Amino acid sequence: MSAPAFREGIDMLDKIKDMFGGGDFGDLAELQKYVEGLDFPISKDELIVHVQESGLQDDLVAKLQNLDQDQFKDSSDLINSVKDLMNK
Repeated sequence: MSAPAFREGIDMLDKIKDMFGGGDFGDLAELQKYVEGLDFPISKDELIVHVQESGLQDDLVAKLQNLDQDQFKDSSDLINSVKDLMNK
């Protein structure tokens, strides 16, 4: 994934955080730190393993496990899935 595309995904995370004030998903800035450098596409299972090994808070990991998608083609896809979860 190119640096500009990744930066765009991070910017989207910032916008979601601002829109929802963290919402019931918790601190999206925390999640943001753990998705940097991910290689896409990535499965939900691979994502969960990565963030767990990186030390993401257990409550955020549990919420990621509730994402509807099983595969993410890029950071925007992941962010949109997180946004969908927050809107439920």
